[in-house]
Amino acid sequence: MIRKRNLSRNIPLSYLFVFFSNLDLTHGVWMIFLAAKGFSLLELGIMEGVFHATSILMEVPTGAVADLWGRRTSRITGRLFFLVSLLLMFFAHNFFLQVLGFSFCALSYNLESGAGEALLFDSLKSLGRRNSYMKINSRKELLLQAAWILSFLGGGCLAVRSYPRLFALSAFLCLAATGVAWFFIEPPVVESPIHDAPLKELYGETYGDSDFSGEGRSSSLREAVGGIFSSIVDRAREGVSLLKGRPVVFLLIVYTELIFTFTTILFFFLQTMWKAGGLTEWAIGLIYAFRCGLSGVTGLSAPGVEKRLGPRRILIALPFLLVFCLWGVALSPRGILFFIITGLLEGIIIIALGDYINQRIPSGIRATVLSFQSMVFSFFMILLFPLVGMIGDRVSLSAAFLLCAVIGTVLYFIFLYVFGRKKCDIPVS
Repeated sequence: MIRKRNLSRNIPLSYLFVFFSNLDLTHGVWMIFLAAKGFSLLELGIMEGVFHATSILMEVPTGAVADLWGRRTSRITGRLFFLVSLLLMFFAHNFFLQVLGFSFCALSYNLESGAGEALLFDSLKSLGRRNSYMKINSRKELLLQAAWILSFLGGGCLAVRSYPRLFALSAFLCLAATGVAWFFIEPPVVESPIHDAPLKELYGETYGDSDFSGEGRSSSLREAVGGIFSSIVDRAREGVSLLKGRPVVFLLIVYTELIFTFTTILFFFLQTMWKAGGLTEWAIGLIYAFRCGLSGVTGLSAPGVEKRLGPRRILIALPFLLVFCLWGVALSPRGILFFIITGLLEGIIIIALGDYINQRIPSGIRATVLSFQSMVFSFFMILLFPLVGMIGDRVSLSAAFLLCAVIGTVLYFIFLYVFGRKKCDIPVS
């Protein structure tokens, strides 16, 4: 009973951590800040490409770190890495130092990406509240969007007045999130009978609940101390092996992360495009804040939308609308409106698909597989972000956005064909 009472603290702590860790005032203006320092769009594209190159190399290993050493440790370390990246972004004028800062920033997100969801899901599972995950995650998404709204409004306001104050306050908020993470309770990892068979194939017949808790976890830690790199590589291989046996999960990850790549490209490059067009950081912050507000509201309504539409319609219709918005941003004089609508659609997709994927991943390796999801996103960003920066320098950002719309349309129909052929309708377990 005492253990469950302690674990229940993870739920409000998760809310606080999500809020403080996403109060990054640089989020909506960092490209404007670095462009003002003299970096070109291509250099900015390379920096972001390095960010995602670091992610694609370290996402699964850092997920394995979370599985081996604990989700709490992973989240604390991630916030400290983010603090280092903030300091380098502000003080460094050298391209290579900025690249180093982006690498630290990537590691901070890597250490959080799988660990956060795994800590919450396994806490709820231990409390017998697994069915509450989607509802609680919807609230988390709303808090995330609220933090982003405050970040865009506060960041835009401070950027007009003083960038040093903006970075100083962001650093303080990062430390506040670190303090919250310190009080998390590491949940036990207990597998359900449904998921035991796949993991026995990975770990052998000796697999059992004790392998990931108590004496088994201590044994894993002792082995990790003796051979850190070999443990991480083995863990990463287990995550990939698991996905090979679950093609629907793999298709979902690739399909949705590609769509999010395009909306992320819009999110960052529109900063410099609108700034060059005469908008102030404050006006840009208002646009981003309004978009986040819509995303938070639709994220909260995701459970109801999922029941009404069903998983297959969400998979087909909402990504189509996101691709349609890409064309709107590239060609329409009302590009701001289409960009805002992408936030409305993303809020539903993030929550609904996150629940489907989580229900099909065993707890003992959850952080590793969820980290692989971010790894796929990073792969697409490495390919496309520098390309958009180069086209923006040599032609225009509008032309670059048009290319994204064309690629998005072609790949949408490819994925539509694949899903239709494999009949990837996803039952709710």
